[in-house]
Amino acid sequence: AQAATTAATREALAKVKAADVEAAQPHMEAAHAWYKKAHAAALAFEAERKAEADARQQKEAGGGEAGATQPEPAANGGAGGEPMTLAAHSQVLYGNSLYEWSQVLAAVGQEWRGLLDDAVACFKDAGCAEADIRAALKNHTQADQLDLGPDPEPEPQPEQQQPAAAAAAAQQHKPVPPEA
Repeated sequence: AQAATTAATREALAKVKAADVEAAQPHMEAAHAWYKKAHAAALAFEAERKAEADARQQKEAGGGEAGATQPEPAANGGAGGEPMTLAAHSQVLYGNSLYEWSQVLAAVGQEWRGLLDDAVACFKDAGCAEADIRAALKNHTQADQLDLGPDPEPEPQPEQQQPAAAAAAAQQHKPVPPEA
């Protein structure tokens, strides 16, 4: 299914004309400027929200150090099952825009690699999983020009480890049958 999607993308991009890309360039630059503004606004909003929460905790605790005992959410969210923050979400959207535009530029023979590198930086800043970033790179129309190296060995997930551990524990702790 992914191969068909990649083929359809390549077919569609083959129809793109260099003149159309040149005409769209100022609009893409404006859009990218807005993504940057949105990210800055999201960071400011989250900082303000955190400051308000910290002030509320200190007020409720009587000005003590209660805020220091609670764990802070991840700066960019997304990792460990935590919800993605607004700032991280804006980075992902910006990264997606850069990623897609890099494919358009590549289709008309313009420099695309720098935009793709910027997209990857956005994804990493947002806290995206390395496996997800790698999958996106493998689906890029210019993936054959990227040095991705071999796929890393997947790390065992905790839920995959638990059944084996439970089975081992069950073997060690068999109930002793009552004597007749």
